[in-house]
Amino acid sequence: MTFAASKYARTRQAVKETNLFFTLPGLLALLPDALVLILSRSPLGVASSFEHGGLFRRWDYAARYRQMITMTRSGNGGADRYQPLVPDDDPPDLVALTRLQCSTRCCSRTR
Repeated sequence: MTFAASKYARTRQAVKETNLFFTLPGLLALLPDALVLILSRSPLGVASSFEHGGLFRRWDYAARYRQMITMTRSGNGGADRYQPLVPDDDPPDLVALTRLQCSTRCCSRTR
């Protein structure tokens, strides 16, 4: 709801990913008339941050992984078609993170 409302704000709005947030002022200065800037980060950089900072455990991404397993088994909203891609196992953290990233991208493309 906040994002939708921000589209009509009189000031520029930023939806951020922490590392990209610090580059935003420079990019906005280079592109002052841009209505939309989409910044992304390499999945390898994300995985590296998670590995070096122990973020998977600190931010309890195991709970997010269990939530994804539940969603793919519920039959609600068509997520059950991804069940073969999400085994109900106990994968290493980076494997679970990769599955979370892939499932997020697959699901967002089908909406």
